[in-house]
Amino acid sequence: MLSRQSKKKILIVDDELGICEFLRERLKEEFEVKTVLTGEEAIRILASESFDLCITDLKLSDEYMGEDVIKACRKLRPAAKIIAMTGIVDKELKDAILALGVNDYAHKPSGIQPHVMYERVIRLLKERGD
Repeated sequence: MLSRQSKKKILIVDDELGICEFLRERLKEEFEVKTVLTGEEAIRILASESFDLCITDLKLSDEYMGEDVIKACRKLRPAAKIIAMTGIVDKELKDAILALGVNDYAHKPSGIQPHVMYERVIRLLKERGD
């Protein structure tokens, strides 16, 4: 368990409100969690706020996709860890997304179950030396 003295900040990006809320509920006790429904909003927030971790879906419903969020996060918040989520099973897609500097890749729905996602988050934030 990470120290409560300084809560780590997590940004969750998914156009499905249910997934945002589902993940926020599991992580909010230990982390400061912000959720957004669009890539545009995520990029705007990344430009103004610092996050330790960004969890983003690859398929979003606005003009920006998860790949755009990942690129913006890498540019604006290079120290942040990134988890990409998708319901698409495609090795080429996974390889392309990992090549962008994503730290973890989760398949929906099994890879985002509460205990699984919690373990992913803890592992990645501990890699930062936290």
